[in-house]
Amino acid sequence: MRCLPLAVAILVAATAPVLGARAMLPCAPHQALLDSLHGTHGETIVASWIAANGYLVEITASDEGTTSMVVTAPGRMSCLAGTGKSFVFTDGCVGADALTRISVD
Repeated sequence: MRCLPLAVAILVAATAPVLGARAMLPCAPHQALLDSLHGTHGETIVASWIAANGYLVEITASDEGTTSMVVTAPGRMSCLAGTGKSFVFTDGCVGADALTRISVD
C-alpha cells in the first residue's frame, strides 16, 4: 500500500506561502488543466481530497518525478497551486526515515 501523508504535508507546506499571498495562479477549467499536465509532463492524479473549506485538492505526478498541486474551489476554475520535481512515494508514514526517501531541491 502506498502512503502519502508525509509527501503531501511537505508539498502543502511548500506551497502555503503562495496560497496565502493570493498570488496570480495559472487557472483553467478543471479537465483542461489536468489534460495540460498530462500532455506536457505525463502527470496523472495520485492523491485527492476535499479540504475543510470545501476545496478539491489534487496531487498529480509523473513517472519522471514531476509533480503538481491543483486546487479547485466549488463551482470555480481549477488553479495550479504548486509544482515540483523528484516526487516519490514513501514506503512508510512516520519518522525521519521517511524524510530520507524524499528528494527536495
